Amino acid sequence: MNRPPVVIVGLGSPILSDDAVGLHVADRVRQLLAREPVDVRQAAVGGLGLLEEIAGYEAALLVDASLAGLPPGTTRRLHLAEARHLQRLSYQHGISFEEAINVGRQCGMRVADPIIIYAIEVADAYTFSEELTPPVEAVVEGVAIRVASEARHLATQCRKAEGAGCLSAHARVGTNPCTNPA
Repeated sequence: MNRPPVVIVGLGSPILSDDAVGLHVADRVRQLLAREPVDVRQAAVGGLGLLEEIAGYEAALLVDASLAGLPPGTTRRLHLAEARHLQRLSYQHGISFEEAINVGRQCGMRVADPIIIYAIEVADAYTFSEELTPPVEAVVEGVAIRVASEARHLATQCRKAEGAGCLSAHARVGTNPCTNPA
């Protein structure tokens, strides 16, 4: 079975109030893209665990909570290098997501490229609750629509590039230092 070219991963803990915003957005995106060639996943991982979630896809869209001191509900669209400050992507007790991506590529793993992150500023990511705060809840629908639209666009680009794939050249070709040590 062929996997779709695009994956959307909503990140968060379902029991930590606003930290679950990525999961809520993913639920809504799944409804919006029910008949589209896109996978929608939910995860509470970072580093290598998150790498596994996006491996084998042409493009990945991640949705996660952010604590950058901005007004709650503020949503930023970031590329991987711009998202180092996000807790789940910086991962304190292992390797960061960016480091995991680099290791995966060096080992010849097919890693999504581009990787786009939707970072939603939250008010409370630490209280045990299954409810989002009102300013964060208010942006879920709009972010889901933006993510779904971008996923459709990326899937269309991948279909047009059929045969060549959508991955950038550095993810498709080159030596593999994990199997061909220098």
